Amino acid sequence: MNLIRAMVKKDDELILVSGSIFLEPCSHDTTRQFTFRENQWEKNELGELDEGELIVSVFYFTKRDEWKYHTEFRLRITECHKLSKQELKVSGLINQDESDKPYSQGITEIFKRWQNNLEIDWFSLPENHFLKHDYFVACMINTGISETILEKQVYEFDMSLVKEFQDFLYLAGLAFVGNRCYIGYTLYTFADCLLTIFHKRGAFFSDVNVIFLNADSIRNRDINLYREIMDIFVRFKFNIAEA
Repeated sequence: MNLIRAMVKKDDELILVSGSIFLEPCSHDTTRQFTFRENQWEKNELGELDEGELIVSVFYFTKRDEWKYHTEFRLRITECHKLSKQELKVSGLINQDESDKPYSQGITEIFKRWQNNLEIDWFSLPENHFLKHDYFVACMINTGISETILEKQVYEFDMSLVKEFQDFLYLAGLAFVGNRCYIGYTLYTFADCLLTIFHKRGAFFSDVNVIFLNADSIRNRDINLYREIMDIFVRFKFNIAEA
């Protein structure tokens, strides 16, 4: 099933519903080029797209079986090429309202991977790679904030994999709420998510067993990060062990 939808309007009239949107990463000037594929046309006359402004609204289909609105932007057309019924390239100047989020191609790429039953190869990404942030945003769109954790006897974290806080949050999402689910994008928001779960369950996590595997690896690499992580678990009274 398609998880991406871009609705394109001109003069407040829907002209195109696209199942794929791609923003070219580089430009030699202040214009940006978008490619729309898997298109369902409401209007077929190319002349209507040669000038003026397009309004593009981006939606993603979520785990809650609903289309979630993400953002909208206006594209003042400078160049347009309808390469086929299924492919349209449009260049133009982007403008957005202050209330709208910037469009991020990385979020779309994450949903495209999920659409194709693929996962992000997390630990092959460089440190501070933009896809790490976009993955957490995609998870937030996909599930919202979880109010429960998965039922397990033990929650294990291989700390040898943790080079930065994003790596730990990725492991925490997999362990506590499941694949493609949100549990924060910073350590602060991770604690907020645990607080939400705490309020729902009405108790601290003293019955929840957590094991930090290969703890010495992160202790030697980044003791401050490890202390920050441990402080959160201690605050919520998890039953903690190291191995």
